[in-house]
This record gives sequence, C-alpha cells and structure tokens, in this order.
Amino acid sequence: AGLHFAAWGYLKHYHGYGSKVVLLSISPEDVVSIPSDYNNQKGRACRYKVLREITKDKELDDIGVLK
Repeated sequence: AGLHFAAWGYLKHYHGYGSKVVLLSISPEDVVSIPSDYNNQKGRACRYKVLREITKDKELDDIGVLK
C-alpha cells in the first residue's frame, strides 16, 4: 500500500512511462517502503507533495535531488 514514486534512473526505463512525470518532495518520515529490487530506485510513501510537472526529459538531468 502507499503512493508510488521512483528515481529518474528507474522511471526512464519503465514501460508505462509516458503519461505525465511530476517532481515530488517527500519527507523521509513519510516513506513506508523501499523494495530492495530495482537497485532501490522506487518506493512508496504515505504522502508527498507534487512540486510541478516535468515537461522535458532533459529537465531532470539538471535538477538536484537533495537540497
């Protein structure tokens, strides 16, 4: 159970990718699961904040992951 999220390294190879990609802010205490498969690049959270929609793949290469 939970809201699914993924790192860009996982998402860009995901077969269902293509509808919309959004940039999220997730507090560590809201993470409920990080499966050990897929190189720990996906997970679930009980809540997250949608910051904005990403419209170009290249945009993600220039975004810092942690601030």
